[in-house]
Amino acid sequence: MVAPHQDPVVLHADQEHSGIRLAIFVALFVGLLAGFRLINVLLEAFAPPTVVDYAVFLSCVGSVPFALLVIWALEKVLKRYWHSGLSIALDGRGLTIHDRRDGNKAPPPTEPTMAWAANMSQLRWYFKVSGYARGGRERRDPNAKPAAPPYIRRNIPTYDIMGEENLQKIEAAADR
Repeated sequence: MVAPHQDPVVLHADQEHSGIRLAIFVALFVGLLAGFRLINVLLEAFAPPTVVDYAVFLSCVGSVPFALLVIWALEKVLKRYWHSGLSIALDGRGLTIHDRRDGNKAPPPTEPTMAWAANMSQLRWYFKVSGYARGGRERRDPNAKPAAPPYIRRNIPTYDIMGEENLQKIEAAADR
């Protein structure tokens, strides 16, 4: 656990956000054009006459690895400096979620989202599945939650998608 007086450890979530994806997509085409032009100019300037006849073909083939190298390097740099605004801070008090993405009007939290001092159990946690397009069975129940059956005490639980009513029934049966 981290000491309370230390700075929190910040973990940036959503590293490949839509801004980076769009920048990489555009950089692919820019890299292809720049690679084609660069290789074509170099071949026409320095290659022997027999190779110059194939300059356009060699420029097309050579621009692909050039563009892939450009987007690989650009992605490494962008992921390091351009964060999505969604982050998790770990400190001595607990885990705090910070959402600084565009359109979020909520003030920054002052208390941890999950406090280390709270009574936590590996078997009695759940979270609501929402906020993204899903395909599959869970689409049928809008209040579906993955939940571990609380009556399992010794084994690692398998998780299931169930509605909130079923979850409450199982929890009530386990509390008896």
